Amino acid sequence: MADPFTSALVRHVLGRLASEAIEEYGLLRGLKNDLSALENTFKLIQGVLHDAEMKQTKDKRVEEWLKTLKSASLEVENVLDEAKTVAMIKSLAGEMGNKYKRRAFFSYHMNPLMVRFRIAHKVKNMRKKLEVIDANRSRFQLTSNTTSEDSAGIASEISNRETSSLMPKICGRDEEKEKIVDEICNQEIGIGHDGDDVRVYAKWGMGGTGKTTLAQYVYNHEKVKTHFELEFWVYVSAVFDIRRIIKSICGLVDKQLDKMSTDYLLKQLKNKLKGKKYFIVMDDVWIENEHMEKWGELCKALSCGENGSTVGAPLWL
Repeated sequence: MADPFTSALVRHVLGRLASEAIEEYGLLRGLKNDLSALENTFKLIQGVLHDAEMKQTKDKRVEEWLKTLKSASLEVENVLDEAKTVAMIKSLAGEMGNKYKRRAFFSYHMNPLMVRFRIAHKVKNMRKKLEVIDANRSRFQLTSNTTSEDSAGIASEISNRETSSLMPKICGRDEEKEKIVDEICNQEIGIGHDGDDVRVYAKWGMGGTGKTTLAQYVYNHEKVKTHFELEFWVYVSAVFDIRRIIKSICGLVDKQLDKMSTDYLLKQLKNKLKGKKYFIVMDDVWIENEHMEKWGELCKALSCGENGSTVGAPLWL
């Protein structure tokens, strides 16, 4: 199979465009329609990426289309990074006082009017570029792996890429596999979070390096199954949805979820895990600053487990 990097990149960009944290990038607030259009176009393209990546080895036109998409996705990432950086500098400038603000106003790179115009121009250009890329996909008769209804929301991507605890055949890396199992079952191994008694065993790396496969091996290992009282496999994705994570662990259905506040759900999670030694694999976790507050809230509920309870997390860098 072809390198899935483009799919992972598109998924990451979608996660950032869908994130509430984007509202903190003040320069983007007036570009809601353009950003929404960008997000929707990415979702439409995302539906055919699997087919495109399978066909690119036989069709050079598809390969070039994917390269163009990859380049455009990186440009969108750069624009979001620039907006985020400017927002941070603006915040620091506020703390440094009026003298710095006056200097910034007369700077081409930091003048708020010039910066807003520059970023708005880039976003609008990216919207046009993505629309052209989306229009070109019809030339290759690519098959979508989502329904038209699914493409309206990011939930379709979560569903299509969601992993399970079922273990494929895994060859090699025996020493690494056994070492991880031993460490998971070792009461003294683990890293807490902000003082909470939550052991986290993290496996870092880019996509395609076998993090999920190793997690599946550990999750299904007989030593792990006899060591822990409860086991849960949770698919997280680039969108850190704390309610969906609780739903996966507590076995709730969507109708129940709609009627409950996040605070009530966290209490339900705490009651389920309290006094039990559990092992939870949170697969496909993305390292984003905006996730840390939600992770902290989740840890408060997870910290109620019996000593030795562990969260395993294959992490995207």
